[in-house]
Amino acid sequence: SSPIPPMSSDDETPANDGLDNPDVVTKYKAAADIANATLLHALSLLLPSATLSSVCRAADAHLDALAAKVYSKPIPVPGDNSGKKRVIEKGVAFPCTVSVNHCAAHASPLPGSAEDRVLKAGDVAKVHLACHIDGLIASVGTTVVVAEEG
Repeated sequence: SSPIPPMSSDDETPANDGLDNPDVVTKYKAAADIANATLLHALSLLLPSATLSSVCRAADAHLDALAAKVYSKPIPVPGDNSGKKRVIEKGVAFPCTVSVNHCAAHASPLPGSAEDRVLKAGDVAKVHLACHIDGLIASVGTTVVVAEEG
């Protein structure tokens, strides 16, 4: 049996969401640019005395601000000839996490919670986050050692 092509939500036309569609590639690239810029911003915040929660929240806000600047105009609904338009959803696909030392991944504590902690020089910090544009996700991460302030 042959695989059934994905269908768009509003009609019986197969969705063209593959990498052969230039719009899909452009959205992936835009999401990657935003994710990479946000990762650099998050790394700049990894200073002794910063809390994990403050870094995570600032990175997520930065990502949302960058995402708000792209695909901000409604676009025609594919396959619909009535002139209907839709807004492209975009923003945080995976909230920023900063996991320190022995914590392997996915630490994104609430401010003031028992899991929130203050970074110090010499901590090994693993940062991970992701952006999506129209459901197309770009995920980035890296590991750094928190430097001395100054």
